[in-house]
Amino acid sequence: MWLLYRRLRLRRKQRVRKYWVHPINERRNVMGTFNSLFEDLLADENKFFNYFRMSISSFDELHNRLKCSIQRQNTKMRDCIQPKEMLAVTLRLVQHTLLPKPFLFHSYPYTVLGIYPIRWVCIPQQRLKCLCQYPCLFYYF
Repeated sequence: MWLLYRRLRLRRKQRVRKYWVHPINERRNVMGTFNSLFEDLLADENKFFNYFRMSISSFDELHNRLKCSIQRQNTKMRDCIQPKEMLAVTLRLVQHTLLPKPFLFHSYPYTVLGIYPIRWVCIPQQRLKCLCQYPCLFYYF
């Protein structure tokens, strides 16, 4: 009896999904803000500094130090978010309000607002805190 109850309860909890990956999120690599704007920002150092609050060389140095610890593995089902994009999203989230960012980066709100920027990017940044000269990144966490 208990097993029957448990099975019914588990079935009730399972959501019926329309998509495995929503079409908006499938186009993230083509139409997302990071891919469309990042190359333009690299062309103009002043705009890059206004957007990320750090120079291009500082961003590249931070990315090179963190990329091994925040890199995720691609699967057959979907591609992971690349370390450079994770770092860009995290830097923007640290500086500005959190609500409009999921739509800009074509990611799920829970992905952007939730776990991955803090756990995957900021914890390795805290490990590098003594090596880097970026105290503003660690003030918020």
